[in-house]
Amino acid sequence: MPFEIVIEKEIGENGIENGVRLFNEIKKDTINYSVSESSLFSFAIDYINNNQNKEALKLFEQLIEDYPSYFGGYYGKAIAHKELGEKDDALEYLKHTIEICSNEEKWAKDHSEKMIQELKK
Repeated sequence: MPFEIVIEKEIGENGIENGVRLFNEIKKDTINYSVSESSLFSFAIDYINNNQNKEALKLFEQLIEDYPSYFGGYYGKAIAHKELGEKDDALEYLKHTIEICSNEEKWAKDHSEKMIQELKK
């Protein structure tokens, strides 16, 4: 079963803190749930796309905690902070994204560099 359905329902009914708590419980159940860095990234991006940036920040924090060498958590936090008007925080996470991106993630590095230039204007 996709974890996203269960977590989204929990967040909707009981808030992001309870959603993250439940996520931490079910991610251990590898028989019934499939959790990966990319699936958590996509799930959190959906919250940004729905202008739920504070919820997205919590999900990206979880992504960083679970996958600290994966660019997605830092990149996502940068976007959420940018959407919230928190320029300094966005810049910090964009710079970190650039530092850890692999060659396969060049698009994120390039986009981060572009966003830094936009935020510095």
